[in-house]
Amino acid sequence: MSGYELAAQVSREHPGMRTLFISGYEHEAARAGEGVEERVLLPKPFSPGQLARAVRGVLDGATAAGVA
Repeated sequence: MSGYELAAQVSREHPGMRTLFISGYEHEAARAGEGVEERVLLPKPFSPGQLARAVRGVLDGATAAGVA
């Protein structure tokens, strides 16, 4: 099971779950979190500050457009 599949399964069991995906592959952005309601993709490379902002954004309820 991939991370995306796991997130989708857990999301079905826990609607509204927030998820932060991290990937070094740009093509992953197109499918990041298919089937996951609330998700954010943080592309690699990123700084510690960008990671902290992404995590804070997810915890605060940001959407994919609101972080990165």
